[in-house]
Amino acid sequence: MKTTGFVGPSGTGKSYLAMKVAKGAGIEYLIDDGLFISGGRILAGKSAKRESTKLKSVHRAIFAWEEHRDEVRAAIREADPDSILILGTSGRMIEKIAAALLIAPVERFIDISEVASEEEIGKALEMRQEKGTHVVPLPTFEIKKQFSGYWYDALRIFRRQKDVYEDPGRTVVRPTFSYMGGYRISEAVVVNFATGAAMGTEGIVRVLKTTVKQVPEGIEIYMDIIVKYGVYIPDCGQDAISRIREDIERYTAINVEKAEITVRGLRFE
Repeated sequence: MKTTGFVGPSGTGKSYLAMKVAKGAGIEYLIDDGLFISGGRILAGKSAKRESTKLKSVHRAIFAWEEHRDEVRAAIREADPDSILILGTSGRMIEKIAAALLIAPVERFIDISEVASEEEIGKALEMRQEKGTHVVPLPTFEIKKQFSGYWYDALRIFRRQKDVYEDPGRTVVRPTFSYMGGYRISEAVVVNFATGAAMGTEGIVRVLKTTVKQVPEGIEIYMDIIVKYGVYIPDCGQDAISRIREDIERYTAINVEKAEITVRGLRFE
């Protein structure tokens, strides 16, 4: 296996440029912030940007925890890549990651200054300092499970018309350890969104109860309702579930893993 390191200080745009660097070097597999990535998909790992503190984030990024380390090691063995690109803030950090994952020593280091102009690096630093945002070299759809409940949006910065290249997508996230402060979306807010979406569904006349259950990759929603007599219940329920999923995922970025609606009564009018 050929191992290449991509080095740059925090906030200079490494993750944004990772796919370009990998493609230029003919590399299909990446290690970035605790994730093992290929073809725009997460193969294994957990993002360091999900951690609640900067210290925990660093530990996650260098695979300091056994369970996380073993999971990614196993995925690398299964994929058996010819080459791999490791992102890090220093050569020492990259070498530490390679050793932790039992992959070949780094043969070559690529510095961020080799692939990005001072202007691009400055713009990346500005984004980090002013908005506390980070980039993940993955499309928004792929990170929904990793970052359920975190702020994210499709990246619309940095790209130059003269530097357009094919890639599987990049996404901006604001991690919980951001110096701009953490935030939580209360269960009451989720319940209100779900209730509003259900009541906007034709045939539903009352929401009796809504329960929200947190699961590792998002939330599950259970709702009891009363519908108007004569309504075709399966269609009504599916319509309500679709509305609930759409509203919650759009306005809170929380991944709705499951939504169940139970009809508890009919109203005759």
